[in-house]
Amino acid sequence: MTHYPAFILLESTLGARGRSRYRLDCDSVTVAPGGLVVEGVEVRRLLAISWAPEYVSFAAWGERHRYKVGPVAVVRPRRALFPFS
Repeated sequence: MTHYPAFILLESTLGARGRSRYRLDCDSVTVAPGGLVVEGVEVRRLLAISWAPEYVSFAAWGERHRYKVGPVAVVRPRRALFPFS
């Protein structure tokens, strides 16, 4: 199913340093069988993050969605894949 949020939120627990969150604008998020496909994301900003996201969340159609993910794979310049963990 494809959703059209204004942004995704990347989240991670950094042990004693607490939690990190990072917001990235995007065009759409597709929930596919193997993971989340995020279109329209600025990949250079995504790759500049020094920590690995554990969760990707977004709001669409009045509902909040949150998924546990593995390391991001950049498929093309404005598309990223977050496999389910």
